[in-house]
Amino acid sequence: ESERRAKLETEAAKKEAEAKREAELATKMRAEEEAKKAAEEKSKALALKKEEEEKKKADAAAKKSAEAKAQAEAEARRKAEEQAKAETAKKVEEARRAAPRAGAAFRDCEGCPEMVTIPAGSFLMGSPSSEEGRASNEEPQHQVSISRTFAAGKYEVTFDEWDACVRENGCTRNPEDSGWGRGRRPVINVSWQDAKQYAEWLSRKTGRRYRLLTEAEWEYVARAGTQTAYSTGAAIAASQANYGNSRKQTAPVGSYGPNAFGLHDVHGNVYEWTEDCWNASYNGAPANGSGWLAGDCALRVLRGGSWFDLPRYLRSAVRGGVSSRGYISNYGALWRHAVREH
Repeated sequence: ESERRAKLETEAAKKEAEAKREAELATKMRAEEEAKKAAEEKSKALALKKEEEEKKKADAAAKKSAEAKAQAEAEARRKAEEQAKAETAKKVEEARRAAPRAGAAFRDCEGCPEMVTIPAGSFLMGSPSSEEGRASNEEPQHQVSISRTFAAGKYEVTFDEWDACVRENGCTRNPEDSGWGRGRRPVINVSWQDAKQYAEWLSRKTGRRYRLLTEAEWEYVARAGTQTAYSTGAAIAASQANYGNSRKQTAPVGSYGPNAFGLHDVHGNVYEWTEDCWNASYNGAPANGSGWLAGDCALRVLRGGSWFDLPRYLRSAVRGGVSSRGYISNYGALWRHAVREH
């Protein structure tokens, strides 16, 4: 019996030892699994951290590259803007140097009319009710602003200049001189349509835009900064203009002194065609110096008076409407606008 018990006890101790070993082995395996899992997690964490660090580095490099690109583009834009400004300033300066000064005389070609550059400005067009000899078609007085410089003829168009147009087949009409002579005398016996033809010929010949002055431009250049009845003041004398039939005919252009803009014969000698249609008053007239091309366009506006007229008809504000096809010996064709606009 004692042997049997001893055997059982031995087997029990053996089983207990095996169970203990199995438990220890299981504990060891769990520990190893946990260690392995921990190592894997640590490895993943290190890999993730490295990936994040590399991403941060890449993002930082991309940001730096983008900033460098943006800076380079901004610098390129700045240089382009500076270059554009410099080129614009250069062109403006070149244009300023090339442009005739206000009051400077020039010609666009040999045989072309001598022109004078007229400054931009504003003036009061028409006559006040207090002006002696005024007519109702000179009202209402109104402010006119001319925003650009332009060029006007220094003298009335001469026979020499007109005859050149005829020779070159630019003008179809070869007007009579009434026996007074040609040369430097102002051309006469020409209609508004003839004057337009002459301006078109000059445009083709020079490549510049020639046209008749508008009525507002005409009064602006005639007044030359004055608001008196004449550019010479409140009155005009026989030493200042050809009028009142004192010479019995026209005078060579430039026989009398210029006004403040450098233009001769704005009063008297020959009437001067303008671009505008006839209107019996200034109600509705343009305020920017442009031509008034509405109204009675069979009639065109004449300005300046003639060698035959009394002083009242030489005033800066005097105006009249005449058929655009009319030929009268004391009517002339004069001046054009926009040789150069600045």
